[in-house]
This record gives sequence, C-alpha cells and structure tokens, in this order.
Amino acid sequence: MNNSSLVLVDGASSGIGRITALKLNALGIKVVAVSRNYEKLLQVRQESQHPDLFFCEAKDIGEDIAAL
Repeated sequence: MNNSSLVLVDGASSGIGRITALKLNALGIKVVAVSRNYEKLLQVRQESQHPDLFFCEAKDIGEDIAAL
C-alpha cells in the first residue's frame, strides 16, 4: 500500500479493528473507521498519528448486509 491508499476498517472503535485502524493510519494510509459507536471512534481518532487521514462513520454494516 502507498500513501494514496484508502482502507475501510469495520469495528474500529475497539479490539483488533481499533489496532488495525491506528496502525494503518500511522503508516500514512487514509482510514475510514466504521463502528456503531461514534463517540468511541472520535476517541480513537484523537489517538491517531494523522487525524487528518482518519475518517469516522457510525454505521452497523451488519444491517446493510442483512438487507441485501
């Protein structure tokens, strides 16, 4: 991946998703962090090295998949 990459990380407010989002961001990769809890996403964004490359989206992707 390069600095123009964009990665969507589901479950980014905690656990493996959180760690993955922060590691990718630390590499200078744009991250779209998705979770049901927007406030927790904002906390993770504050911890990131490049908050300008960290985008938060409150969403339950499971609901969208179930609707297919």
